[in-house]
Amino acid sequence: MPLPVLLGSMAPLGLVLQCKSSQNSPHQQASLGDIFEFFFRSRSQPRRIERNSTVCKSTKAISCKAATSMSVVGHPDLTHNLRSKYVAETTKGLILREIEHRARVEAEARVVADFVMAYDMLLDSQAFTVRMGTCRALGRLASHSSTRAAVVAVQPSARLVALLSDANVKVVKEACFAVSEISQDRGGATSIVREGAPEFLKQLLESQDEDVRKHACWALGQLAYPSSTRAAAVAVQPGAHLVALLG
Repeated sequence: MPLPVLLGSMAPLGLVLQCKSSQNSPHQQASLGDIFEFFFRSRSQPRRIERNSTVCKSTKAISCKAATSMSVVGHPDLTHNLRSKYVAETTKGLILREIEHRARVEAEARVVADFVMAYDMLLDSQAFTVRMGTCRALGRLASHSSTRAAVVAVQPSARLVALLSDANVKVVKEACFAVSEISQDRGGATSIVREGAPEFLKQLLESQDEDVRKHACWALGQLAYPSSTRAAAVAVQPGAHLVALLG
């Protein structure tokens, strides 16, 4: 079944994207960079493109990612694209993956930091990939001192703590990651505690998923570090669970 990708108007007109997966296809398979190349050139109302029905005329798959497109055409309005009802959830997931990838480098993180303005509706998405990607991107931005304040400023604590009990374990893992990184900021740690995170994190120490347990340990450690939130982290008595994990 073809996967719809929502892209903006393209320049030059008529240049479209080939995404056939068959090895026998006469056209070159497009890379993820192709999708971002065209997506970030959007300047008007997006239109629907079927990934397996269009043609990429280049003889070599474009290796650039969104970073290249942004540097060529100027920084796009990420908030608008991520909030747009014309952009498919699948595409938003891809955008979030690219944002998280870029945010691993602090200098690049500053370029994409404005995406946090769209975090609220993204964390409420029905698509787990969008919720997961948003948590991961928020955590990555919060891991840098220069972009941490931007994350804390939009006050994502309530939604992130709520996602610690999400039905999807991948979302829970990334929510733990985001909580732990935000907790490096004193104000962020205070808001995380205010939403009751320590109790949720204690419960996650018993998760069947190793990554969830790991991130829960890290998040509790971060909350226990500042004197302002240490008492709250200790009050849930996670000691026995933590010691058990040492064995």
